[in-house]
Amino acid sequence: MIKLLFFLLPSVFVIAQNLNLERDFRFVEGKNDTIYLVEDENLVEGEKLVFHSKTELDEYFNQKNRQTTGEIWNHYEISIEEIPNGYISKFPVNYKDYKKYCQQQNLTIPKSEEFESLSYFEKENYLEFLSELWNVPVKEASPTELEQLNLNLNDFYLKINDENLLNKTN
Repeated sequence: MIKLLFFLLPSVFVIAQNLNLERDFRFVEGKNDTIYLVEDENLVEGEKLVFHSKTELDEYFNQKNRQTTGEIWNHYEISIEEIPNGYISKFPVNYKDYKKYCQQQNLTIPKSEEFESLSYFEKENYLEFLSELWNVPVKEASPTELEQLNLNLNDFYLKINDENLLNKTN
């Protein structure tokens, strides 16, 4: 019985189709995050290394420039990400829930291995469906938010940051 309950628990919030913040979501306090972006010749064109502190950035450049002589130019970009207060799902969206959504919407059901690589548009349609169902804006949690909670960056977590909900529950 306990094993059965364990397997059912992660998919409770979509199957029940009722928004229950206390049961299915955790409150995450917002923050501003400054990140440093650096192009590196070892990366695919357009991809950048991400550093979350000036110290990390300086260590990278010190290591990279150790064997270099002469004038050295270290190029990087600074990006400031503002993350509002909100709720992030306790569990990632799973295949079973997404499959049920596809069945309800008469959509092609992806194979379970394809679920791991849903397109931007497939995710957006699912989020729009949940937004209408729950009557609150639902988004995908950002990589920064997942990192802050030590969650797998490859998983698909939900984020709700509707001010009306935040004011009612805090």
